[in-house]
Amino acid sequence: MIKLKYYFFNSDLADEIVEKETCNEYYSFTKTKHDNVYVSKVQILKYNKDIGKEVGDYISIDINNLDDFKEREQVSDLLASSIRKIIEKYHLKDNFHVLVVGLGNENVIADALGPETCKGVIVTNHLYEYERNSIKKGIGRVSMISPGVMGQTGLETFSIIKGIAKETKPDLVIAIDSLCSRSIHRINRVIQITDSGIRPGSGVGNNRKALTKATLGVPIVAIGVATVVEIINLVNETLASVEKKGTAILNPRERKEILKNLTTDEKYNMVVTPKEIDQDIMYLSTIIATGINKVLHNDIKYV
Repeated sequence: MIKLKYYFFNSDLADEIVEKETCNEYYSFTKTKHDNVYVSKVQILKYNKDIGKEVGDYISIDINNLDDFKEREQVSDLLASSIRKIIEKYHLKDNFHVLVVGLGNENVIADALGPETCKGVIVTNHLYEYERNSIKKGIGRVSMISPGVMGQTGLETFSIIKGIAKETKPDLVIAIDSLCSRSIHRINRVIQITDSGIRPGSGVGNNRKALTKATLGVPIVAIGVATVVEIINLVNETLASVEKKGTAILNPRERKEILKNLTTDEKYNMVVTPKEIDQDIMYLSTIIATGINKVLHNDIKYV
C-alpha cells in the first residue's frame, strides 16, 4: 500500500491517526484485550499538526459482535470504567451536577446517536431542585438536553449549550455525538471516550464550534461512535484490500489522481453508512446510556 502523504484521510478516532503502539514526545499508545474486546488508549502529550488531535486522553473500545448481548454488557462496563477514569481527574465535589448533551439530528439516523442515547439517560436534577428529600443514596444529579442542529433551530449548537451551562452551572458536561472513521470495518464498532472535547457535526462533515473545557468553562467528557466513512476512505481501503491480495488495479500515479478527484469534485463530497444503521444505533445508544447511568447512579441495579 502506497503512502499518500498529500491527502488527509479524515478520521475522528485518535487510534486511527496514531496507529502504531509506541511512546514519544507527542503521544503514547497502548492496547489491551478484555476477552474479545480491545481497548486502546492514546494519550496526546503535545499538539502536533500531523496528528491533529488536541492534548488529552482518547480511549477507544472496539466491539467484536454488536449482536451479542453479553458483549454489549461487557462494552457497557468498560465504557463506564473509562468514563470514571476521566472524571476522577477532575476531582469533583460530592453530588456534582452533570449535564448530558445529545448532539446530532434525530431525524437522520446516522447522526442520531446523541439524541437516542439521551432517551435512556436517567435525569434527576429536577428532584434535586424540588424534591431533595426523595433522593436515595447513590442517585446522581443529572440534567439532559438534545439541542438539535442549526438547520432545525437556526442557532449555533455551541451557543445553546454554552447558555444552558451558564444558567444551570453544571460541574461536568458529557457530550455524545456521531463520528467519522477511516475504515468501513470500524463503522458502528468502536466507541471513543475523550476529555479533549468534541466538535458537533464532525462525523457528517459539518463542523461547528468545538465544545471543550476552555470554551465551555466546564470539564467535558466526549463520547462518540464512528457511524460514517467518507467516500475517499472507502475507495482507498477497497484498493488497498485488492492490492494485499496481489492484484494491483492501478499504478501509484493513477491511484493518487483518482483520490485527488474525490477530494475536489463536489459530487463525491459524501459519507457512507451501513444498511443496518437503525439497529446498530439502537444497540449503541443503549450501551452508552447504560454506561453513563452506571457511573452517575452507582446504586441502581441493572438486570
